[in-house]
Amino acid sequence: MAERNGATVFDPASADVAGEVTELTGGLGADCAIECSGSQVGLDACVASVRRAATVAVIAIHLGDRSVQPEGWVWRDLTVAGGVVVQDLGHPRILAQIAAGTLPVERVVTSRIGMRDVVPWASSSSPTPAATR
Repeated sequence: MAERNGATVFDPASADVAGEVTELTGGLGADCAIECSGSQVGLDACVASVRRAATVAVIAIHLGDRSVQPEGWVWRDLTVAGGVVVQDLGHPRILAQIAAGTLPVERVVTSRIGMRDVVPWASSSSPTPAATR
């Protein structure tokens, strides 16, 4: 989905993400990174891949303990932000865009999960789109 919408995607389990990003950005690092894997290696790769004063958005649900080094975030002046939306701030506008056909949801919605499957899916060790219904 991210690639279809113009983003560069890396698998932190099989790539030197920071090295590749550094090369692509001429040694600067990314302006921002989105951690959506829910894994320690993904979180570490995102933080290592961004430039000084960048933003790392953590939108994955990280289950279990994670090891972080906040002093590194401070010295590099990073902004690390969560992204689980629990307030109804934009839903009416988003629904209106969908109804008007101006928000192409078919490019964003990649799978559906039945209500009875949400908790087992979310608490599995590695939820993937292939595991959804």
